[in-house]
Formats: sequence, structure tokens, C-alpha cells
Amino acid sequence: MNKLLLSLLLFYSSITFGQVFNGQVKNADTNKPIEFANIYIEETQSGTRTNESGHFKLDVSILTKMTLQISYMGYKTLVQHVDIKHLDNNVFQLEPSHLQLDEVVIAVPGGKLGSENVVSIEQQSMVDLNFSSPPTLVMAITQIPGVEQISTGSGIGKPVIRGLTGNRIVVYSQNTRLENQQFGGEHGLGENALGIERVEVVKGPASLLYGADALGGVLYLVDERYTQEDKIEGFAASGYTSNTKGYKSSLGFKVNKNRIKWNLFGAYGNHVDYQIPNDQRVVNTRFNDISIKSALGYHRKNWVGNIRYSFLKNNIGIPEEASYSSEVEREMEAPYQEISQHIISLENTFYLGENEISAIVGFTSNRRKEIEEHHEHEEEEGEHEEEEEEHDEHGEAEVALDMLLNTFTYNLKSKFELSSHKTFLTTGVQGMYQTNENFGEEILIPDASTFDFGIYSVVNHSSENDFEWQGGFRLDMRKLDTETTVTEDGSILAFNETFTGFNGSFGVSKAWNQLTLKTNVSSGFRPPNTAELLSDGVHHGSLRYERGNRNLESERAAQADLTFELNSEHFHIGVSPFFNYINKYIYLQPSTEIIEDFPVFDYDQTNAKLYGGEVSLHYHPHQIHWLHIESSFSSVTAEDKYGDPLPLIPANRFSSKVKAEFNNEGWVEFKNIFIEHVYKMDQDRVGLDETPSDSYGLLHAGINVETPFQKGGLVWQIGVNNILDNEYIDHLSRLKSDGIFNPGRNFSFSIRWNWSS
Repeated sequence: MNKLLLSLLLFYSSITFGQVFNGQVKNADTNKPIEFANIYIEETQSGTRTNESGHFKLDVSILTKMTLQISYMGYKTLVQHVDIKHLDNNVFQLEPSHLQLDEVVIAVPGGKLGSENVVSIEQQSMVDLNFSSPPTLVMAITQIPGVEQISTGSGIGKPVIRGLTGNRIVVYSQNTRLENQQFGGEHGLGENALGIERVEVVKGPASLLYGADALGGVLYLVDERYTQEDKIEGFAASGYTSNTKGYKSSLGFKVNKNRIKWNLFGAYGNHVDYQIPNDQRVVNTRFNDISIKSALGYHRKNWVGNIRYSFLKNNIGIPEEASYSSEVEREMEAPYQEISQHIISLENTFYLGENEISAIVGFTSNRRKEIEEHHEHEEEEGEHEEEEEEHDEHGEAEVALDMLLNTFTYNLKSKFELSSHKTFLTTGVQGMYQTNENFGEEILIPDASTFDFGIYSVVNHSSENDFEWQGGFRLDMRKLDTETTVTEDGSILAFNETFTGFNGSFGVSKAWNQLTLKTNVSSGFRPPNTAELLSDGVHHGSLRYERGNRNLESERAAQADLTFELNSEHFHIGVSPFFNYINKYIYLQPSTEIIEDFPVFDYDQTNAKLYGGEVSLHYHPHQIHWLHIESSFSSVTAEDKYGDPLPLIPANRFSSKVKAEFNNEGWVEFKNIFIEHVYKMDQDRVGLDETPSDSYGLLHAGINVETPFQKGGLVWQIGVNNILDNEYIDHLSRLKSDGIFNPGRNFSFSIRWNWSS
């Protein structure tokens, strides 16, 4: 009996505790242990930290191999593929470096750092992007070179990557494709920064991995990691911005116990109309949002699973004209958008020896309403003129536009190791099924169903002489079906069409000591969307009447780009030129017609080319360890086959930042302070119905202070944007045509309490 109990106990222990991997992290120069280094297992999305002697332990009972990411401030991030044969006496050495920490990218398979990938990917942590307290996620992302936004006030922003936007950019959130009626000029990103750890940007055609529509690039929002093994932690944060008198509060909770990992976040924000430099507020630029986000993970034997859910509700004012007020109002007034969005995704990964199979399915439900003021005009003979005016001025808010977009996505892929950590084959199928339904009086696009299917294969190869290449191909099919839809102005006839595209990509990377050279050639494919094909009505947010074109063909792009990087312990230089040619480029062309008092725009096609690039510099003086000097320049030129400029192309941008980082210890720790200057050049190459924009410069500054506790601490951030309160209008502001200035000076303050047990 005792032997039986002992056997059961040993069996239970083997299941509960499994194999334990023991390691130590040391300084490569001094061979001294590094305490509190971050250890992260890519496969299980879990990790730990080293203790005072640099040692750590990991539960690796479900793995035969693993990818370890080891990082610590002041050292180069180490990514190492480990065969789990020797569980003890594993030593890892980190090389000192004073430049920014690198991360393993998620947007491209391979388990490599961003700097080591064949495909050039820009990545920024949300900690860095939020340092200047931007009111929206899109505004934060515009700090990345080559990324801009088309804005409508402070609340609406559409990301622009190297001059392309809307349906030419694919956005991934919670590892699933985000669809939110992005065809509309006044339809924003549809996400906030809650629960996001960092942002990855793939610039240029990425149809190989992401299918149709990834013509201009991919914006990949990476969720926050789970906390470390056997740990519970959380935070409470609150912030205030003076320009919009905005406040935002958020809470977070994380737990990782017995292989069960859970993240839970919630936030609420509210902003009034933004203020321009003359102290007046632009009427109806107010907005608010409430959001919830959660992730639940579990791993056992050869399986890792995650389920993620988020809810976001936005109310966003739509300014229709140059109207100003000194009043501070938070209550929404027509016209405004009311957007509710649910995203749920389920991820399953199975590890089969040297190989892995994963399945990710997702569902997004996006309900977009536009509330407008309804006026009734009932004129009767004999009424007094003043009575008519009084009646006409009376209006009630009602739902004019009401669209429900439901999207089911899937991505089934397998990864095979063809040679030991050198050659990998990734192949899979990917697609979506989408339905759009109308419930309002106004109809921008008809009820429609869209079916996407794609099959792809990618090979990654690494050699011992720091030479790498990646290549692959993909076949896509999209089927669009609509029925005849009756509108206020007539009807939109049924449309049924299938579009197909074949794409490929090939890139190489070669490193020589401190020098790295990358080059990529890729193609892209984008069928026309429902709005471009079938629009026939007034877009009140855009203040124009849009007419679709049923004869539009698919856009096809080919891009070549080059990346040159020079890295050392104290400086980084990067140069990334590109050339993108788009056949059958779809655009809106103004006509001479006026319908319902709105100018008419028609969809048409031409051939187009976009070229330019980014240059970045990061210098850390050898004798001044606390000083960082960063600069970047981004430029894009876009024109049609006749050499005429394309519309909505961002002006050239030059950004310079000086940042001081400190390592003092005490009850108050000054972590860093920065001052930044952003200069936008003149934009005089403008498309039809556009006007040139003047250059402008903005000065920003901020400071970060921490008050540490035994298990947690307080983080304080104080900043100011547009210090000199300059008047300016950005070229990509949709309020530019009304002569409305962008926001003036803005002071920001935030505090965050972190705790752990």
C-alpha cells in the first residue's frame, strides 16, 4: 500500500512539476552574474527573472526545444534556440550595449529579433510611445518613422504607412485580423492602447503572409505578456491632458499559477473639444471610450492555448465646419459616431518534436452608428416667417447610419524544421468570411458578404556566415456578393464577382561585424472594396458625394526595398530606401457635378509609383553614458503615370530627440528626461482638390520619475507637447479645408501604481 501511494505521488509530481531547466545569466565582458534579467520562453509565452546570483529556473516539461529571449537594460537582447537535453549548468552571456532593447518580432515567423529579420520591421514599445501622452493609439504610432495619420480632430486617426492607408493596410490585434469599415475617410483605427505591449510595422507589400489588402503594409499590435511564473501583479493608472481636459483611468491584473495565465485590463477615457492656440475650442471634436481586454492561457504536455477577448466602445464627434467655442462640453452632440466592437480569438499550438502546428480563429463584430440631427420641414401657407424659422431650427438626434460588420477569420499553419535551426518551412491556409448589414436610413454600401481564401508557403534559411534568405509564394481568392439594395435615392444593383491574385516575395540579409545589409522584393494584391465598387451617396464625415465604379480591377503592387544598418555599442545608423509600383491604383477623382449640395467624387484607376525612405540615427556618447541623441528623417513621393501627385501624401518629416537616462537609487528615482523637435516640411506636391501646406515645427518635452516600493512602486510622467503653442495645420488633417488649426499647447500628467506578490 505504501509503495502504491509512493508511486502515485511520484506520478502526480511528474505531471505537476515536470522538468525544470536551470540556467544562469552572466556579463560577457566581466563574467559576473546579472540579477533581475528577464527570461522569456517564446513557445509558452511565459517566463521568469534571474535572482541575485543570476540563476533562474523554468518549467519545460512540455518542450523538447525552446526559444529563450533574455534581456536586461544596458545589454543586447539574446535569443537562443535551446535543445532541452541538459537541464542543469546552462550559462548565457549578455553583451553590454547602451542602445535600445531589441525584441523578437511576432509579425514575421522565425523567432528572430527585429534587427536579425530578413524583412525590415519597425517596432516600438508602448512605454516609449506613450511617453509624450498622446490621446490616441494612432497618434502614438506616428512617432515611428514612415508612419503618419489622417486625422479628423483628436479622436479619429487612420494610420498611413509610406503614403498608403485605409484598405491598403492590414491591422492585426489579438493575433487576428481587425476589420472595422476602414474604407471610410472618417473611420479611425478602432483600437486603443489598453493591453498592448508594443507595435510592429511591416512596411510595403506583405501579401505573402497576410493576403489580399496588405498592399501598403501591416500594423501588428502585440498584446502584453503574461506575468512571470508563480506570480501575481497588477496596476492602477490615471492621466490628465490639459488641452482637451481629458482624463483616462485604467486597471490591470495578471496571474500565472500552475500553468494557468490570465490578464485582465479595463480603461475609461473622456476628452472635450480640443483647443487651438487662440484658446478657442473646435466644436464637436470631443470623444470618449470605454474598453475591456482579457487573455487566458494554459499549457500542458505538447499543447499551448490562449483565448483573448476585448470590447471597445467609442463616441467620437464629427466636426462639420469651422465652428469655435470657449465652452467646455463633454456631452455628445450630433453629428457623432457611436462604435461598439467585440474581438475574440482562440489560439492553439501543438509541438510535435521538431515541428509545430498552430490554429488561430477569430471573430470581430463592429457596429458603427452615425447620429445626425434630423430636421422636419413642414411649411404651411399663411404661417409667419418667424414661426417657420423657429420650426426649422428645431432638430432631434437620430441614427442615420447603422452598419454591422461581422468577420470570422482563420489562420492554420505548420512550421517544419528542415535542418537544425537553419532552414524552416512555414505553410498554411488563411482567410475570412465577412458580412455587412445596414439598419439605418442612410446606406453607404449595400449589404454584402465577402469570402477570402489563401494558401501560402515560406522558407527561412540561416547559414553560419551570417547570411540569411527568405522566400515564398501565395495564391489568394476573394468572392464578393451583394443583393439589390433600395436606398433613399434609388437602388444599388446586385454585384457578384471573384478576384484572384498570385504573389511572391524574396529577401536576403548579410551581416559583416557591425554592418548589416538587407534587400527585399515583394508583390501585393488588393481587390477593390465594396465602397469603391458600389458607393452611391453622401459621406457626411467626408462632406462629399461618392460614386463607385463597377468596372474596377484589382490593384497589383511590386516593391523593392533596401536596408543598410551600422551598429556598435554606442551608435546606430539605418537607411531604408524603397520603390513601390502599383498597377491599377484606385483613387477618388473630383467631378464638376453637385448632388444634394455636395461635390461629387468618382472612383477611377491609374498606375502609380511611390518612392522614398527613412533614415535613422541613434548616438550614445562613450564618455556620457546617460545621454542619447536620436534623429530620423522620412520621405515619400507619390505620383500617377503622368507624373501628377497623388492626394493625401504626408510631408517630409525630420525628428530629433535628446534624452537623458539616469540610474540613481533612492526613494525618488529620476529615470529619464527628454526634449524633442519635430519638423514637417512644405507639401506643395498635391493632388486634385488639394491645397499646399506650409511647414511647421513643434517642440515637446517630458520627464519620468519612479518611487520604488518593496513589491512595486509609483511611476510619474509629466510632459508638454507643442511647448511654443504654435499655430499649424498638418497636411493630412481632414479639417485643413476649413482652415482649422491642429491642437495647441498640451500639458500632460500621469501616475501609475505597480504592485506584485
